[in-house]
Amino acid sequence: MNVRGRVWRAVLFAVLLGAHIPPTLAWPLDDDGQGRPPTADGQILWLANGVGFCTADGDQGFPHLAPDGAGGMIAVWTDARSTANGVDIYAQRLNAVGTPLWAANGVVVSDAPNNQLEPQAISDGAGGVLVAWDDERPGGLAIFAQRLDDTGKTLWAADGISVTMGAADNLLAQLVPDGSGGAFVIWEQYANPDRFDTNLFAQRISAAGSPIWTTPVTITLALGEQFDAEATPDGSGGFIVAWADLRDAGDQNLYAQRLSASGVALWATDGVPVSSNPAVQGIGPIVADGHGGVFVAWYDYRSTGYLADAYLMRLTTSGDRAWPNDLPVVAALDLAEGPTDLIQDGSGGVILVAAASDASGVPGTDVLAQRVDAAGVFLWGAQPVNVTPWAEQQDFAVAVPDGRGGAYLAWVDKFSDPPGYDIMAQHLSEQGVPQWAGHGVAAVALSGVQDNARVISDGAQGLIVAWQDYRNDPDNPDLFAQRISDLHQLIFPLMRKHSGQAQGHANEEK
Repeated sequence: MNVRGRVWRAVLFAVLLGAHIPPTLAWPLDDDGQGRPPTADGQILWLANGVGFCTADGDQGFPHLAPDGAGGMIAVWTDARSTANGVDIYAQRLNAVGTPLWAANGVVVSDAPNNQLEPQAISDGAGGVLVAWDDERPGGLAIFAQRLDDTGKTLWAADGISVTMGAADNLLAQLVPDGSGGAFVIWEQYANPDRFDTNLFAQRISAAGSPIWTTPVTITLALGEQFDAEATPDGSGGFIVAWADLRDAGDQNLYAQRLSASGVALWATDGVPVSSNPAVQGIGPIVADGHGGVFVAWYDYRSTGYLADAYLMRLTTSGDRAWPNDLPVVAALDLAEGPTDLIQDGSGGVILVAAASDASGVPGTDVLAQRVDAAGVFLWGAQPVNVTPWAEQQDFAVAVPDGRGGAYLAWVDKFSDPPGYDIMAQHLSEQGVPQWAGHGVAAVALSGVQDNARVISDGAQGLIVAWQDYRNDPDNPDLFAQRISDLHQLIFPLMRKHSGQAQGHANEEK
């Protein structure tokens, strides 16, 4: 065997071993002149049908993911394994090859009396995770938080620190990283027992678990209800938050506010309007534009009054609308459509992921995607890309950037397993072209129901997806995860590098 052949085989072995990929999945070494195989297929990197990272008794649900900074993930979830304490919060870390690193079935984040609900998680930037959740231990609804290090050890007070104070009920809206190892905690507070008047507040928590602001900061005290808040870092140490707003009774609109790292509101008091069309607008996902502004997606009922469309607006760093008109990204008169995810494209624009179904509702739902630049121009054609143009229901799609202008998507899919659901994934290129053959790659393809998918990037040309799984008990779901990648993206850049080095060495030997 020549030098080049020995090097390529060594590189293949090293990459396959590190990624835990069966060697049978390696491509032949011929290529199309660009140092890569002629086609690119997504490959399962962990166990077939996923790694069960919590299969304890009882119901485990609503996983929320954060990257561990080393190619793996940290998941937090609600857990009903203990009937004595109600619902608790647990966490688990999986490394890059899918091995659980913490205690079997997870470590306790909080198992305080009464229920702990709806956890959210973000990376702490040091291999651990920050977690916040709704907590019923005071008798009403309060918000608590905890930090775990990379070994799963809790770093703050047992069962977490209290973020909110007082008798009012508070509902966690968003947990946002502050860029310094801490977090912004944003919540909705009920101003009266009837819950017809709600306001939005925030607090910044340090990496040590201490409040940085003397008192919680008011986002809005406008009349009526402000709810369903979505938030994102602003890129300058603060955050931007958008929400649904009923300050004008009977006309639900969208507003947004930007707060600095010190808790100062940078836009108009009580927020700036995102859309104030007379029809109903329901908040969707938001993402920073990379220049101090934000893209906001929403459900909009202006066309028919009963079928939603997916709209988009960009706000500038000063809170001004960047485009003259609300942008209908997915808006067919005979379909019900809504945004399910929104991610940056790496070039100042975004990729909007949406669901579309006929007027009858669930049957026939498809996953659509469109790339929009900073000027509001569609980059994937006048109509969005249909990622799932086949029968049955595909819905609840979530996405992460691929780092090259495209996206990795995952969704629940009924096509192969009606009436159950599987979890499927696809890679869209920067031109919106599906890269994985057929229907994409099945993260799990078993009878029964797998749903409630969540995704993060694996940091290496792929995604990690976690989901609720009913394979063991149709009434009590467990939690599983899978890693899927463009295998050639991992192997062939190394091949090009090492083959060049090998050729140099071969020339030297002649």
